Amino acid sequence: MDEESQFIVDEDLQKRLDLLERVDKTIKSREAYTPKTIFLKRFTLYLIRAASSRIIFPTCSLPNDDPKINSEGVYVIREPPLTEQETNSLDRLRSLLEKNPSLLGDQPLMETLHREAMKSNLGSEFTSKALYYIYKHFMGFGALEPLINDPSIGGVYCSGIDTPVLIDYKDKKQIRTTLTFEHFEEINAVLLHLAQKAGVDVNDSQPILDGVIGPWVIKGLYGSNLINSKFSLVRAN
Repeated sequence: MDEESQFIVDEDLQKRLDLLERVDKTIKSREAYTPKTIFLKRFTLYLIRAASSRIIFPTCSLPNDDPKINSEGVYVIREPPLTEQETNSLDRLRSLLEKNPSLLGDQPLMETLHREAMKSNLGSEFTSKALYYIYKHFMGFGALEPLINDPSIGGVYCSGIDTPVLIDYKDKKQIRTTLTFEHFEEINAVLLHLAQKAGVDVNDSQPILDGVIGPWVIKGLYGSNLINSKFSLVRAN
């Protein structure tokens, strides 16, 4: 069966996004800084904020009782797909936000996203996608975000590079996922991010990670060319 991605349709959200598209077009057709344009820009920001609270995620029709598990028994991580243009815009946003973290505040972030969307001639769907990836990168768990957000996952295990990340999913123990790290630096970046969220230090001289983030018990080893980087997150009962 062809595993073509489809979207879960949220009619209420789609109506808001369609309205936002029309507002964007109206803004672009008007002269800048008129009272009506200023109102429309502010109105658009509130629409973006409302729409971003419920993002449309892709799903797949797979020959399995559980749509998250494919025919080979692998947990398939699905995130909002990005076009090449959207990827380029998101890269610019990340770079800007890394240099100016003050823009991560609620209002500055929404205005920054709106400007990028208008400059790149992208619609409101990009804004919702960008909010997901920005939260994932700056406030969430990075590459692990889709796994941490699944309440059916009780454990996440990475044993090194070029090896699928394993998870405890429902009643299944340590099944494979589609997430793989190709370089130990990628795993170390995850470890640094986890350590920061747990309020502990991890580095070359202090390579053992042991901490807690909410319900998750975190353990890991900060590696190098000679030491294998690895980690585990187990949800406490």
